[in-house]
Amino acid sequence: MKNVQTRSLKTQSRILDATRRLFEEKGCRNVTAEMIAQASGVAKGTVFAHFQDKSNLIAAVGMEEMKAAMAQMQALASAERNDTLANRVLRLFDPLLLFFSGNPDFAHLFINQSAFDQGPWSKQFQKSCQQFEDSLAAYLIEEEIEDENISVGLMTSGVQAFFLQILTYRVAGWIETDQAAREKFRAYLDVWFRDAGGKIG
Repeated sequence: MKNVQTRSLKTQSRILDATRRLFEEKGCRNVTAEMIAQASGVAKGTVFAHFQDKSNLIAAVGMEEMKAAMAQMQALASAERNDTLANRVLRLFDPLLLFFSGNPDFAHLFINQSAFDQGPWSKQFQKSCQQFEDSLAAYLIEEEIEDENISVGLMTSGVQAFFLQILTYRVAGWIETDQAAREKFRAYLDVWFRDAGGKIG
């Protein structure tokens, strides 16, 4: 039984590796199940047995890459802090903003399924959203950012809401460039933290 599970995990890993390479080389929308099966050395039916459809492959590959972006976010939390809080938080979210912008199909899945409980990836996406908030909350607490009128929890929830709105606009094409998305996000953060009090700005 253990050997069967090991082989299954190896096959799944091989399919994911092949999918990732093909997405990078040809673009997600140009990759077919047949191409993935051939590149990973398995039958087309095996691909579907592990990942029921293409959206599941997009989600699985995207989740692995998003973890790397989140690790960058955490590393940036210990970087230079001699700036306004809005600019520092903006830099924290840069890796995530660039990741989602560069992976619009995954971003579309993430936005849709993180908002509801019915999707196959909803719980994992919602957990990621919570991790975004937890990372920012830990940063604000470490910086001793506090205000009698606005709790850290409210501040992080607001930043998350702004980020998801910017992400939605970027994926929909309403914001055309990463730079424009970044500037819009910074404008939201400037107002959000400015209203929280002098120590926070």
